[in-house]
Amino acid sequence: MKLFYPLEVSMALRFIFSGRNHRFASFVAALATLGTAIGVCALITVASVMQSLQGRLSSSLLGSSPHIVALTSPDNEEKLLKLPHVLAAGPFVSARALLQTKNGMGLVNLMGYDPALVKLSDKAQNTALDLGEVPPAGSFRLNAGGVLYDRFGLESGDRVMLTSTINARYTVAGLTPVRRSFTLEGYLPSLHTNGVVDAVASLDDARRLLRIPEDQFHVRLWLDSPFNADKVEKELDAMGIKYDDWKESQGEFFRSVAMERLSMMVMLFLIVIAAAFNILSALAMTVSARIREIAVLKTMGMRSSGVVGMFTSEGLLLGCAGCATGVISGILLSEHCGPLLYLLGVPSGRTLEVVVNPLTVITIVVLSISLCVICTLYPALKAASADPVKNLASE
Repeated sequence: MKLFYPLEVSMALRFIFSGRNHRFASFVAALATLGTAIGVCALITVASVMQSLQGRLSSSLLGSSPHIVALTSPDNEEKLLKLPHVLAAGPFVSARALLQTKNGMGLVNLMGYDPALVKLSDKAQNTALDLGEVPPAGSFRLNAGGVLYDRFGLESGDRVMLTSTINARYTVAGLTPVRRSFTLEGYLPSLHTNGVVDAVASLDDARRLLRIPEDQFHVRLWLDSPFNADKVEKELDAMGIKYDDWKESQGEFFRSVAMERLSMMVMLFLIVIAAAFNILSALAMTVSARIREIAVLKTMGMRSSGVVGMFTSEGLLLGCAGCATGVISGILLSEHCGPLLYLLGVPSGRTLEVVVNPLTVITIVVLSISLCVICTLYPALKAASADPVKNLASE
């Protein structure tokens, strides 16, 4: 192989490919490159699939759940619409109610709002905002979580009885709760848990059942992302407004999803760490095997910094080759993940929506290459500190 400028990169390529007399070191270097590629590929694939899963869960489960409910009157809607990340705001009522069916009873979280009364902020002009479907006022129809249908064997069109003790009245018979018959109409995405199931009715129907005056409405906020709730809540704290958010009902589930994603990423990153240590082993063997060549280069005028650059370039080239292979294979595997799982018999369907985030890919590549470069420092400094006189005299 002919030498070229810069000399450090040229010598690094020479050490990598001229391995006839150093086959074992070259074999370890090849394993390190392969390990880096496998680790980067697995990280990109898992990160893309988990991010897609989190996005789909967020859009389905949190689409019908209120992102934030500001416990204030609708008179403050204009102030709330000016907060960052707030796309819309509207009057809202919510309370627990007892649902009675032909197959049993259970608690529901009755929510009422009217999309026609929702005000959009300036930030929502170019945003496709999904306010959800609400039965018309006066119909006394109910959209309930799918778990409720499964739990009590219900179907769309069945009639249920809702009982509320909110603002109950005292009569000659004692404390009399409010009872009203509702007809089930639509489905809401929900988790299969033993918790309280959400149900949506029109604002007027829910207000009449709960006996809530119009001046006691709260304000529901729609955000550009449910995960920006913490930023909005800081502004609400500064304004002295109390609030409820989606994390009270769905927070534990999404925290478990985030923890699972983090644990899988850490476990897969261990593959990259092991590959980086293989690069360290390969360079350490290269330094031991080529100590005479290093001594000759130093006697010919190569500085210690040049020796460090030479071996650092070798580790960098191995890391970049593994990362490039891993990125290409990871993106291809992510885009064809659905058909592959279908062929393997995994019940995921032929089409699996996977989102490859460029920022995530760049972060994985930068961390992997940085780790590979760090692992080259010890053998590079060891080679630079070698005494050429003693090494040549020993030959």
